[in-house]
Amino acid sequence: MQIADEISWRNYLADVVWNSLPVDSGKVKHQDQINFRCPICGDSKRNRSKKRGFYYISTKSYHCFNCGANMMAIPFLRKIAPDGVLYDVMKTYDGFKLASIGSKRVFTNGEESKELVPCTIVPAWGLLVESGNYESPTALTQEASDYLDSRMVGNKDCFLSITDKKGRQFILILYKYLGDCIFYQLHNYTEIFGIPKYLFPNSEELGGQEKPPFGIDSIDPSWKYIICCEGVYDALSYANGVALSGRVVTAYQKTLLAKRWPAHKIVMAFDNDLAGKTSMKKLAAENPRDLLFLDIGDVFSKFGKKDANDFAKLGESAAGLLKNRKFLESRIKSALEMNVQFQLG
Repeated sequence: MQIADEISWRNYLADVVWNSLPVDSGKVKHQDQINFRCPICGDSKRNRSKKRGFYYISTKSYHCFNCGANMMAIPFLRKIAPDGVLYDVMKTYDGFKLASIGSKRVFTNGEESKELVPCTIVPAWGLLVESGNYESPTALTQEASDYLDSRMVGNKDCFLSITDKKGRQFILILYKYLGDCIFYQLHNYTEIFGIPKYLFPNSEELGGQEKPPFGIDSIDPSWKYIICCEGVYDALSYANGVALSGRVVTAYQKTLLAKRWPAHKIVMAFDNDLAGKTSMKKLAAENPRDLLFLDIGDVFSKFGKKDANDFAKLGESAAGLLKNRKFLESRIKSALEMNVQFQLG
């Protein structure tokens, strides 16, 4: 199905929500909203006639005045729609966003024309646009591309540019799993005052989607180690690097890594600062058997660098060292070895 405009998309979603609701939900459609018993919490237990769930057609959003559930249309459909229906919605969404994402100026033989930006936007990123705070993402601007070059980023397939309604530029980082973008991150790379450097979506807004490891699809099967870092740019600096977007590996991230790469071993490699070292020490004590650690802090300290990306920016030799598998393997230690090292100071 091809959706040509915003109004058609809005009405399409309203029809899908209506058809996905249980027959006994008491659903009633008004001019701009659908009222029904909340399928998430079950609504009032005392009064079966009360209907506190409202889907708002114009804003494509859902709110329950009983349990407080509040989310956009697609995360709501993830909770109530059958898999087949949800698959059709996501494919339709991709087609609509690709068709409406906008255009860029192209000059051919002196003639100006326009062409669609060739990128696919999946439901998670649509929340940014539907919030009314951002324009549709585009291919990387020259400024954003130059910035990524300065961070030694070679493959830029997981990066787009996005502008807020005030015209401020951000880099949109796509977290992909089995080819599908399931999470995102905004990078305030121009260091706009008053805005955090990195922005992440609320898990509830994404229908409960937790933060996955960045880079999980880019692992080389031939090398049986996965280097887990704090940030995206550090992950891209290592061979088989992934980013946890924090100083802890969650149960969900462990499960996803094990499911995608069951034969690989997880190696922790946090920043070479107090916070990173403290987290490594804690992980080594709590996970004596199932985690390995990359002991490379002395190399970073020698050059006054705190993380992999800072070190890689020293030049081709430094960047190549972090991709050298034999070197990395020589620096991998067990949790027991790291515990002894931490105790010795």
